[in-house]
Amino acid sequence: MFVVLATVLLAISAASLQTPDRTHVVTPDFAQGVVQSCAAQYLYFPNSTEEVSSIVRGVVEEAKSGVPIALRVSRPDFHSSNRMPCPTINDSQLTDGRTGVHLYLTNMTQVFSADTDAKRIHVGAGMLMRDFLTALQANNMSAPVLATPIFDRLAMGAAVANEVHGTNLKGQGIFADLVVNATWVDGKGDIHTSGNMSTLAGAMGLTGIITELDIQALPLSKTRFNQSLIPDTNITREIQAHFDAEESFMVLWRPTFNRMYLAVFEELPEDAPSDDARLAFFEYSAEELAVIKQVTEADQQDVFNTKNDKYIEEVLQNELPWFATPSEKLPLNVSGVGWSNFVCSGDCLTDELCPWKVVKVSLRELAIDVADLPAFIDDVKTLVDTTKFEGNLPYGLGLWMRFVRGSDNWLGYAYGRDTVYIEHASGQGFNITDLPMKHQAFYEEVEQILFCKYNARPHWGKCTNRMFYPPCPVKDTLPMFNAFLAEQEKADPHGILEPSLFANFKSGQPSNQTYYPGCALNFDCYCQEDSHCQAPGSTNDFLYCGKGRIYPEARVCMVRSPTNTPPGSEGCSTDNPSRQITARIMLNEDKLSTLLSGNSEEERDTLAGTAAEQLKEKLQNATENFDEVVGDCPVELDFPGSATERRSLLSSHSTLTINTADNASDAKVRSAYSSMTSAADSLGAITLGGDSFQVQAEFNELPPELGGSGGLSGVSKNAVCAISMAFTVLSTMMAASDFLF
Repeated sequence: MFVVLATVLLAISAASLQTPDRTHVVTPDFAQGVVQSCAAQYLYFPNSTEEVSSIVRGVVEEAKSGVPIALRVSRPDFHSSNRMPCPTINDSQLTDGRTGVHLYLTNMTQVFSADTDAKRIHVGAGMLMRDFLTALQANNMSAPVLATPIFDRLAMGAAVANEVHGTNLKGQGIFADLVVNATWVDGKGDIHTSGNMSTLAGAMGLTGIITELDIQALPLSKTRFNQSLIPDTNITREIQAHFDAEESFMVLWRPTFNRMYLAVFEELPEDAPSDDARLAFFEYSAEELAVIKQVTEADQQDVFNTKNDKYIEEVLQNELPWFATPSEKLPLNVSGVGWSNFVCSGDCLTDELCPWKVVKVSLRELAIDVADLPAFIDDVKTLVDTTKFEGNLPYGLGLWMRFVRGSDNWLGYAYGRDTVYIEHASGQGFNITDLPMKHQAFYEEVEQILFCKYNARPHWGKCTNRMFYPPCPVKDTLPMFNAFLAEQEKADPHGILEPSLFANFKSGQPSNQTYYPGCALNFDCYCQEDSHCQAPGSTNDFLYCGKGRIYPEARVCMVRSPTNTPPGSEGCSTDNPSRQITARIMLNEDKLSTLLSGNSEEERDTLAGTAAEQLKEKLQNATENFDEVVGDCPVELDFPGSATERRSLLSSHSTLTINTADNASDAKVRSAYSSMTSAADSLGAITLGGDSFQVQAEFNELPPELGGSGGLSGVSKNAVCAISMAFTVLSTMMAASDFLF
């Protein structure tokens, strides 16, 4: 076996190959522990396009002889959240039975030519983006503002094959758009050079191995960035304005903290005054990384969300900066100017001082039509509002948005539509393998909403394995997908360039090896049963597979409430949110604030208990089967800012939780819910601290398990009108109506 391959490779210089009979385990840098056991039996380091062609021809001959074999291109410490760079898979859960050949293009990093007059540069595809930008600077050229990725330790060929992007609405926001000509080797070993990138850019190396790139740059320039931290009250109007102005801008939205970070970029001439600012987002000190590790692990282990307001304030106050000058890091509301090549892309201080060295980082980026962004923002606000976030969001900050014009690349994320990229990241402790990432259910529902409601396309490098085969197949969002498959068949008739993960993508279905105990914790599946949310041998039975809160078609790993239930709650739904009735209770905000001011947590709880008892009595009088459904089960009220209401977004209402009896039928619970919602406008007043408070109530929809949508109830129209000015999230949603791209 492998006689032909070995014979072909003997003609290649000794410097080009690693000992060909050893097994090479490829170690991902960016998603350690997420991408598992990416193995190859053969590892080669070609020096030229011709050597790549020879290696491919050898692999083809093995394939013709009946050997199951695959070839992929990558590099040491590759950056991916999935197995697409892996030629073969061989671990305890997944295997595809193929022999793997891996090509590292780390010897193909040269600058072949640089025409400073024409602003053209010809480079090897193994060159890293940071070295490319340095070469541009040395030859008095710049990349277009924010056409390059924010992280510059990516190989040039991979940047094209994965259609990496920045954020740019006036010119090129996709790096592949800069390519004038590309040289590549197809799956037969034939060499091509062309400027037509439609079946190469964004094609994940499925039609060929990119070896050289001829790139059109611009004259040397500087870039000004203007940063601001603002409330998200008018987030859609804010984005609309910058989009209409065709600016290069990005948004980091923290919906649970009710604010957004906005950065707007402007190209300046070479001689513009400068403070030599640079992108410093990945520049962490050892001390900062230690804090990230500590916070990430503590958050993940805090399954039941016990963090307090002070914790969140500390997180926000200590948010790390994006930019720096030679003398200091700049606060998030300070502007600056630097060379365009270094303001738009950056790297860690050293290989070991990257956040993914101390925590397990997984990125997820999905691209949707920018016209759908307002509705998506509304969905997120509704989901946040129905989900209790008492601790910080996972390491990864929130939802990051960047914008580009549509592209012509057939498998590109932006094909045929102006696009917003929506990204989030998660961090997990390397040694915490039996718990989900922080707020996993929230992010899983967001992902499935994006796929199934908004025809999202995943970033090929920044999505987990399961995002190649989500509930709503991605291939259906790509108009040129079948045409691409025909071109792929021509370029790679023996399928040596296609990893097994793409076979799942083509079918739109996971493999029969996808589902196993804990597969959702490893991001290999969206759960179908409870065991998928529980690591093998784990006793964490508080993890279960449930329906989405506002999108019940979604399947997410949820956390049951802790079992230390209050007295009198035996036989009640206290630890089972799927059988609880919840409502927003609006009281006079000024009076309530005065009443609670200066009270201890214990005193606040006493007042909340008093209010809950009065509300329970009122509901009991208004609900015919109340005793049968609720009986002695607790009815609990949480004031704004109390132990279970942590988000400023909810600061203007209290939350009422009505626990139902376990032996009450679902039909009885639904009937009681209907009676309660009908009485929402006529509950009258309660007395607290000697003062009278008029009650306005708005009931949430029943959980999906009881036949509801989990979102906001449509009943009690008068109550909605009465509280719309006071309830923050409704006023923020109003801004979406005129967000019309």
